Amino acid sequence: MLTRSLDHPYNPIALPGTDAITIRRLGFVDTLAHVGTFVDGTMGRDVDFRLLERSRVAYAVARWVILPLYFQWRCAGYGAFQGERLVGLTYLRARRQALHVDAIAVHPDFRRQGIGRALLRLAERQARTAGRRWLSLRVTLSNEPAVRLYESEGFRRARHEKWWLDDPVQLEPNHADPGDGTIAKATLLKPLSSLPDTHEQEGPHGD
Repeated sequence: MLTRSLDHPYNPIALPGTDAITIRRLGFVDTLAHVGTFVDGTMGRDVDFRLLERSRVAYAVARWVILPLYFQWRCAGYGAFQGERLVGLTYLRARRQALHVDAIAVHPDFRRQGIGRALLRLAERQARTAGRRWLSLRVTLSNEPAVRLYESEGFRRARHEKWWLDDPVQLEPNHADPGDGTIAKATLLKPLSSLPDTHEQEGPHGD
């Protein structure tokens, strides 16, 4: 079972020129307060959230109802804080033999300071504690800094998919493949234990 809480801040991180960063469990009030910041910062980088820009109603419902409830009841959330300021977050969800990183984000002013890597390592620690065999996540392949980070942490590409958009002109140029308006995404896996070759090739399936 996924570890539901941490009694103490996880691995304080000393960042040059800033106060210490601590990672702690997010409650529902935290999620409700901060999930909008995550959505707003992700819409321009990930097709899953970018589509919300097409409808104010869809955005409002997702922002204030669907995502807070989903993250609270289906996931375990952790936030990286500088004092009381949230500067990064991740939500983790159990999927059979895997722990899935459902969301991970770092505030633009705090990127390239080790926060994203610390959140990934927290996810791995939680997965090992819960006895999971895999750590998994999905990424938009044009988000090259994220892909490099994940692969440097031992993730490997397991499955590719393309999303076709009927209105690709609303996306940044580097998110649409020339000529067909598709966006490439991939599922990445990190094995956490020695498995038979057949399992390594198959990977986790389902929720």
